Amino acid sequence: MKHSNLLGTTGFKLSALYLGLFLCSFLTIGTTVYWLTTHSLEQQLKNNIGAEITRLKSEYESGGLPELITEINEVIDPKSHHPMEYGVLNQEGQLVVGNLSRFKLAEGWQTLRLSPPKSIPNENHGILLTRVVALPNHLWLGVGHESDTIEEAGEAIIQAFLWGFVLVIALGAAGGFYISRLFLKKIDRITQSTQA
Repeated sequence: MKHSNLLGTTGFKLSALYLGLFLCSFLTIGTTVYWLTTHSLEQQLKNNIGAEITRLKSEYESGGLPELITEINEVIDPKSHHPMEYGVLNQEGQLVVGNLSRFKLAEGWQTLRLSPPKSIPNENHGILLTRVVALPNHLWLGVGHESDTIEEAGEAIIQAFLWGFVLVIALGAAGGFYISRLFLKKIDRITQSTQA
């Protein structure tokens, strides 16, 4: 039984066709899962930031700038790693309170790159998803949250689907080879019966 005959059988061609269709479906599912997961995590992150913005605006409206400064200083603890960063800038872009000063003076969502810690200067920079709102008296409030979890989840999904992709190809090729051999054996038996 020649290898070229095996690859040219109808059984092998059908197996290859089904494998191709299955891989297309697999990639479509993988892309959908990746998009839905990262989108859901990003939306949840934005909701958390939005809730914090609303809370701080209420503090500002009830007690003015002193109340806002007190509230922000309470949530910022330099001894512990806090996932959120806060900042209030004046109209000149100078930091009034907080640890976030790199955002633009424009309302909306901004993506900022975090500076690496001084102790680890070569560490990869993280991403800070930031919401900026204007406050009365020409002040700007920014609240940011690290979005590393979104990137990590996306990378985990991609890695899992890459391994799945390789496994599907291996199993599909083995299955196609096996089906083609059975197909050729049946053809050989039919040929032998016919000749007899």
